[in-house]
Amino acid sequence: MPGQAESSESLALMHQMGLSSGAIERRKEIVGLAPADLTRIETIKDVVLRQLDDYASAFFDHLG
Repeated sequence: MPGQAESSESLALMHQMGLSSGAIERRKEIVGLAPADLTRIETIKDVVLRQLDDYASAFFDHLG
């Protein structure tokens, strides 16, 4: 069950970061993240992950 493993990974990450489900929901509300946004994020996830190092380098180069 990929959904269950993914959920376990998410819960472990939330625990490591000291975040509760309520805190996540508040943050989503603050930035106006809607269910349609989550669908769009899921659609581009693989593309972003393939280029993650390039995006991170460009971001930090911009800051520096």
